[in-house]
Order: sequence, then C-alpha cells, then structure tokens
Amino acid sequence: MGSHVWRISSRAGGAYSHSTLLPDGAGTEAIVALTGMQDSAGQMMLLACTGQHVYRSQDGKSWLAVHDFGSERALALSLAPSYLADQGAYALLLGGAFCKLKL
Repeated sequence: MGSHVWRISSRAGGAYSHSTLLPDGAGTEAIVALTGMQDSAGQMMLLACTGQHVYRSQDGKSWLAVHDFGSERALALSLAPSYLADQGAYALLLGGAFCKLKL
C-alpha cells in the first residue's frame, strides 16, 4: 500500500508488520508490483517495483535501488523462471513492451 511493504504471517494468527520502502527520504513512489522468493538455503529476497525503480531487499527492512527505468514506466514485475541461475526479472512496460532486467 503506497510506499510500504506489509508482512503478514498466518502462523502468527494474522500478525503483520511493515517497513518503509524508500530509504533516505527518496520520495513517495507508490509500489505497483511486489514479488519474492526463498532459495534452498532459506535466504529471502524481495523485489518491489514503483514503476520508475526496482528495489531489492533481503531482510524485508532495508531496500536497495537496483534498476531505474528512466523515461519508461513499468506496470508489472516478475522473477525470471531461472532466477537462481541468472538473477533476472521481467517487467511489463507501459504500452505493452516487455523488458528483461539483470538484478
């Protein structure tokens, strides 16, 4: 919601927490897409897309900008099927074009 990511745990009876996405007062970009995964070692990775930027987090609290779309705007974001091997993602851009990102 807005520029926050909410973590909801069904094991904890629906308990939730949130963390602010954009560090250092970088603005109030709203999140338009959120995706994540957990590797076989249990390492968590989240990607949040604001349309202009993609941010990555491994702890759900601190976020690092990893891609800037420049003049383009993204509408959706998904991890590549082979993310563990190539750390790629795909974005659907305004106008219908697809873009592969190396993250």
